[in-house]
Amino acid sequence: MKAETEAQSANGPVPEPARTAMQSATRPAIAWDGISDDEFEAVLEKAIPSSHCEKRFYTKIAGTSHRNSDGSSRTKAIKECEIAEELELRHEPENSFDPNAVAVLRKSGEQLGYLDARLAGEVVRDARRSPGQWMALFQHANHHPETGRVVGGVIYMMRFLGSQNF
Repeated sequence: MKAETEAQSANGPVPEPARTAMQSATRPAIAWDGISDDEFEAVLEKAIPSSHCEKRFYTKIAGTSHRNSDGSSRTKAIKECEIAEELELRHEPENSFDPNAVAVLRKSGEQLGYLDARLAGEVVRDARRSPGQWMALFQHANHHPETGRVVGGVIYMMRFLGSQNF
């Protein structure tokens, strides 16, 4: 799957102004430990104003309990993610379960899981029209209430307006 071309990437290259704004607003000045959703969104608003986005929302990563094809643990990869870490969305058109499947990966290539089917279909449709419209950021790991083990993760999705410059 890592050998897929950039053209098949569901989020394509994120507009450079967005990437630069996020990096300058989030590293290293923010103390992320214990940050609330409101505080997280306030930092994002400063970096990427909502006027540049058509949609902004949280979503769970699907399929986190499964192992990757190389045997690595998705929950271990989730545990190692940093808040506001930019993630890659990679379309898997050859996926035997869903031709619209979109894998959620760290920039290192470690897979965390998938977007849910409904959202994946929307991301793939958008990518066919205009790559680079979506950005995914890691928000937090979900923990089992009794054991404290990582059992999943939540990402923050942003859909940009066309080829927005900011």
